[in-house]
Amino acid sequence: MDAPAPRVSLRTWLSLTRLPLVFTVLGNLLVAHAVWPVPAQTLLLCAVCGCLAYLGGMVLNDVADAGRDARLHPERPIPSGRITRSGAGRFGGLLIGTALLAGLALGWPRMLLAGGLVACVLLYNFAFKGFRLPGALMMAACRGLVVLMALGGLELWRGEVPWWPAAAVFGYTLLLTLLSTFEEGEGRAGPVGLVFSLLLLLGLGGLAVWQADALASVVWGLLGLSFAAEAWRQRNAPRPKGVGLMVRHLLFAFVGFDAGLALACGGQWQALAILALLVPIFVSRWWMRRG
Repeated sequence: MDAPAPRVSLRTWLSLTRLPLVFTVLGNLLVAHAVWPVPAQTLLLCAVCGCLAYLGGMVLNDVADAGRDARLHPERPIPSGRITRSGAGRFGGLLIGTALLAGLALGWPRMLLAGGLVACVLLYNFAFKGFRLPGALMMAACRGLVVLMALGGLELWRGEVPWWPAAAVFGYTLLLTLLSTFEEGEGRAGPVGLVFSLLLLLGLGGLAVWQADALASVVWGLLGLSFAAEAWRQRNAPRPKGVGLMVRHLLFAFVGFDAGLALACGGQWQALAILALLVPIFVSRWWMRRG
């Protein structure tokens, strides 16, 4: 049984959720809005559902990974003793439960996709994350379902709305999550960074050729080159540290990827709104690091 926990600060609770990264979920939803005009009330409910599912999933990730984090990330709230594992589990469950309620409020047929999102979050954390490819596919499904949830009116099911932006978000997340599975292990981060730099550049290049949008291609090109530069910087770093920094780079670069998708869909103002998310991302990151 967990020992009684000391009073936990708001910053400590939020550190469990990886708060700055939740704004990338809003970027995914703005991509959906660039594809198809989603009603404001629907978009708001999708944001509540998607963001709470993401926050809750991050908390439950730490609950499931408590043993691993004790070795690799002893500074995190659970292994450091700042929050008990059971307390974090209750917090994560509350967030996931509220996300499900918001999803149900979306009504038919979006509620099916919202339920699938919550199910994938739980399956990833407690069934599949120990397996490299199945776990990565489940995490990618979570991000893809966020986009589909916003697009998931009857128009989607009738084939009137393009699916490819959701598939692109799925693919980016798959690559990112597969990279994170190489964080454990001996040796340098260089070979891992080289392989994933090539995969990312090939994927972004193929997307740019297929969509043939000049501005989106520039954004994706800068994203790919920035990751290659980060991988080069980390080439001699030990694998846990170097790969961890590469993963963090791709997570924050999700903003640029989504902005490119919005531009390719003709959503100039949505692309600007996605790029504006960098402000709350870095402000919240600065606030979290103050503690």
